[in-house]
Formats: sequence, C-alpha cells, structure tokens
Amino acid sequence: MTMIAIDKKSEATFAFAAFLAFLSMLGPFSIDAYLPAFPTLAADFGVSPAYVQQTLTAYFAAFALMNLFHGTISDALGRRRPMLIALSVYTVASLGCMFAESINALLFFRAIQGLSAGAGVIAFYTITRDCFEGAAVQKVMAYGTVTYNIAPVLAPVLGGLLLTAFGWRSVFGLLAALGLTMLTMVLWRLPETLPDHLRQSAKPKAIVANFRRVLGHRDTYLLTGTVAFSFTAGFLYILASSAFLTRHLGLGNTEFAWLFLPLVSGYVLGALLSGWLAPLLTRSETTWWGFRLMSISVGVNVLLSYAKGPSLPWSIVPLFFYAIGQGLAGPALKSLLSDLFPSIAGTAAALRGSMQWLLLAFVAGVVVPKASASVVDLALAMMCLFLLGGACWFLFSIRASAPVLDIQRT
Repeated sequence: MTMIAIDKKSEATFAFAAFLAFLSMLGPFSIDAYLPAFPTLAADFGVSPAYVQQTLTAYFAAFALMNLFHGTISDALGRRRPMLIALSVYTVASLGCMFAESINALLFFRAIQGLSAGAGVIAFYTITRDCFEGAAVQKVMAYGTVTYNIAPVLAPVLGGLLLTAFGWRSVFGLLAALGLTMLTMVLWRLPETLPDHLRQSAKPKAIVANFRRVLGHRDTYLLTGTVAFSFTAGFLYILASSAFLTRHLGLGNTEFAWLFLPLVSGYVLGALLSGWLAPLLTRSETTWWGFRLMSISVGVNVLLSYAKGPSLPWSIVPLFFYAIGQGLAGPALKSLLSDLFPSIAGTAAALRGSMQWLLLAFVAGVVVPKASASVVDLALAMMCLFLLGGACWFLFSIRASAPVLDIQRT
C-alpha cells in the first residue's frame, strides 16, 4: 500500500495540501453541482423554487449537526477510519438522491449527504494541524485553498452540462462517482496522522468537557463569527446563483461560470497571496488587509447595484475583488483558529464548523429567498453579513488579553 509520508518537520508542499484539499472538496461540490437544476427539479416534482431551495437548507443543517460528531470521532478514533465510513455513507446517499422519486425523498437523501460530507472538511483542518506548525499551517491552508476552490467553479459547469445532456439525475450520479473516487484514495493513499497516545477519550464525560473547553473561550465565538459571517457574505451569491444568474442576468444553465469563475479565481489569488505573505506579516496584519479590500468591494457592489441594476460585468466585478480579500484573510484566520486548541483540534474544528454551517443553513433557507428579489437586495444582504463579520474581527483584535495576536513573524 502506497501512502503519503508525513513528517511534522517536512516542508509544507503544494502536493500534500492539494491532496488534503481534494478530500474537503466534497462539501462545496455537493452544494454547487446541482444548482443549475433548481428550475428543472421544481418542474419535475411540481413544487415551488423556494421548496427546492430547502434541499440546500437540509444539507447545511445536517452538515452542521454532524460536524460536532466528526470532530469528536476523529479526536478519539483517528483521522482515517472515520473518513472511510463517511465516504461510504456519502456514496450511498448520492445514489439515493439520483433515484429519488419525490421532493421529500430528495430532501432526506440530501440530509444524509450533509451528515457524511463534513468528514472531509474536518480531515483537512485536523491533519494539517497534526503535521505542521507555525507559518507552515497558514501556508498549507493557503495552498489547500487553491485546490479546494476548483470545486465551486467546476461543479456548476459540469452540473449544467450534465443537466442539459442527461437530466438532473446524472448530476447526483457524478457526486456518487466522486464519493467512490475519494473513498478509494483514502483507502490507498491516506495514512493515520494521529498517534494513539494523542487521542482523546470517547467517554461522554470527556467529550462534554472538551466541548465546554472550546465553548467557554470567548475567542472561539469572535474568530468563528469573523470567518462565518465574512465567508457567508460572499457565499450568498452562490446560494442565490440560480435566481441571480438566470432571472436577473438572463443567463442559461450552462453559463454559471460567469459567477463561479471570477469568485474562485479571486479566492485563489487571495489565498496564494496569503501564503506568500505568511513569513512577512503577522496573521493579524494579513487579516486586516483582507478586510480592507472586502469592505471596499462591498461598498462598490451596493453602489453599482443601485446605479446600474443587473448588468454584466458590473454585477460580477465587485464580487471578484471581495473574493480576493476573502482568500487573503481566510487562511490567516483559520490558522489563528487552529492554534486555540491544538490538543483537541478535531473537536474545536467541528464546533466552529457547525456554527458556520448553521449560519449557511439559515441564510439559504431564510435570507436567500427574500434577498433574491433584486440585485439591490442581494447587495444589501451581503453588506449586512460582512459588517457582522467585521464587527467580530474588530472586537477580537482590540482584546488586550488575546495572546494569539502576539505571535511573531516566522
């Protein structure tokens, strides 16, 4: 069996980061691939587009709930075995979506997908934390982001092509094939990175104690809020992409790249810049530069939405620059988060991830149906979410007792 050799002192290579990021691609791929099919699903099942939107909510809510268990299980049993189980369940759930005969059946299997897809995201953060330290953590996360963000641009394009050629069921067939591919890769290529002596107890008392430890730290909420709100602000347009692109901009099912390509390109550019700056700036400084760029982009987006309405390329350009700022700040923020609880990285990542995905579930089910009425409403919703993220970062950064801000350049 050929496996990747992992050494805590090894160089943060792009290849290793890309491998980890590929495992975490399952989450975004499962979200974006079937977005072009929303109108077709509504017509086939005889329901409203808002009802189809709830398949996203079911996925996000299940993803957030199970994230708690993915992290705890990975801290107790290691990283590899939970991934094998989760990917097996995901593949079966994708086949269930493919053969669903009603919208309620689709809702059920989408929830099962959400329960299992989070294992890849947890694996990305925990294995990175297992294997690297200091600035190398930010570098791996930045490199991983480059690969991770291939999914959002490929998924809707492939989904649109499959939808046009073979119908919406083929999209879920693609997800099943992806799950099976990842299962094979983990089986043959992923070693265990958490030694037995570093594993946490799986007893309920120990689990509750670890949860209380994470939830009792104020920085958990401030840093998680910073990541969750600023990320969701940009992700809002992906959640609303069916209405934004087809209804407001008049684009077809195969033209989703108009939105996804600039967003992903911007995020990748920002992430590469973040990795390059890792040895030169503190993580706090890198984050501030990212937030400056995001704030300008949000303001310009609101102004252009009022002045020009839905129009190409002006409805897209500010989102591109927002994505650069988000990509710049994201790896630094996630690196700060990973340093808060290194001994229970899985539990900490799970709790933070659950908070973020619960926010996405709320935005997908409540905010998007209302904000999709116009490009102005979308721009204002984005601004509100960003301001909440900015407020969390500001409160964290001015806390004199936050020791992570004192980490020196390495």
